[in-house]
Amino acid sequence: MLKVALTVAMGALNRTESRGAHFREDYPTRNDRDWLNRTLACWREGDDLPTVDYDPLDVMQMELPPGFRGYGTKNIIEHPDAARRQADVDEMRGAKLDRHAVQSYLLPFKHLLR
Repeated sequence: MLKVALTVAMGALNRTESRGAHFREDYPTRNDRDWLNRTLACWREGDDLPTVDYDPLDVMQMELPPGFRGYGTKNIIEHPDAARRQADVDEMRGAKLDRHAVQSYLLPFKHLLR
């Protein structure tokens, strides 16, 4: 459990932004432009701390692009592709297509099944 706690603390320390429940007084802004990533961590043999890396997210592949969710203050550095992706999503959802066609467009996955 200590390794898990150190991993969470290391990820939070490196992430210079506030996001949801992860609030930092020294970085109060949610920063989608620079921090829209998955945090990846692993422990290498003999290390005292985890190795932390980041996997950037592709906004244009997201079904629900990042945006203001209505809680707290709108204190966000927006991702440059978020508005364009939201417009794509809104257009597709407004089209007269069944839900399966909309889902296939917004989150294609069949190519991953091979």
